[in-house]
Amino acid sequence: MPLRMALRRDAVAMFATAVLAASCDQGEPTNTREEGPPLRLIGASVGVGRPLPANGDVELVFDRLILPVTATRQSVAIVDGEGGQGLPAVGYDPLRRRITLANPEHDGKAWLTPGQPYRVVLGIADGEAILGGLRAIDGEKIRKDSPRQVGFIAAPSTPREAPLAADYCRDVAPVLAAKCVSCHGGERTEAGLDLSNAEGIRATAIDHIAHASIRSGSVTLPSNPDRHFGSDMAIIDRESPGTSYLVYKVLVDPVSDAPSTSTCGVLAARPSWSLPEDERLRLRDRISAHGVATPLLSRDETSVIADWIAAGASLATCENCAPK
Repeated sequence: MPLRMALRRDAVAMFATAVLAASCDQGEPTNTREEGPPLRLIGASVGVGRPLPANGDVELVFDRLILPVTATRQSVAIVDGEGGQGLPAVGYDPLRRRITLANPEHDGKAWLTPGQPYRVVLGIADGEAILGGLRAIDGEKIRKDSPRQVGFIAAPSTPREAPLAADYCRDVAPVLAAKCVSCHGGERTEAGLDLSNAEGIRATAIDHIAHASIRSGSVTLPSNPDRHFGSDMAIIDRESPGTSYLVYKVLVDPVSDAPSTSTCGVLAARPSWSLPEDERLRLRDRISAHGVATPLLSRDETSVIADWIAAGASLATCENCAPK
């Protein structure tokens, strides 16, 4: 059966040839910035001896935070055995520094052909160009001599487990109330941000640009971002934690290893993650940061916020940890 994803052999020929030949929202970010090392691929869910179910997702893990605007199909290609390029949905999880290539239909069905060989190819942008290659938050590219291809075989489809959902009333609202609302809610809404309830989040956070990231002059709808990390970034960009300023504001502070509890009980444990201290400081140097949040969010609480945004940041009017 032919691939269900579209193939553009003329486009991939040009792309692959070029790649293989090279084989609290206030204040201003600080101006003293330490540049980091080149971006590096450090893990993949596929490879030799690691086939991918035809309905599965390719996961790529990097050592540094990625400039979100570069996490596109122009930077990460998936090529079949005949040289055709697929058009997967590209997702970016900044907590785990992970890019995901998935079925563009998001229907859980096969988007690869079982038995077919594939390659994931990472491009390198030319000069100062943004399109064509991944970059770290400080603009650093992947080195030409770093691993930039991963080969694998597609296997028959398998049943997929639903991801652990983050419920707004049960999981998210209690975390915001305990850790954020003292500055961003009720009578005190620093930078005009109200996280105290669904109405406030809808009116001040979803699709509203973080005050400290404004470059275009608009505060209501994010503009096309440029190469500067955080530029015109929405506080909450539904289904995209990688372009949600709130996630980075949480990441910029150290995380607590205290048990994750809320008024609704103990939060379900989520996949582990960590951010190297040197990368956290680079992040802190590039977004508004004027003090550490107290109390600190735990790893699971931070995951809850990011996972909720990734799932669409659904809202509800809550009562006793459940929608009214």
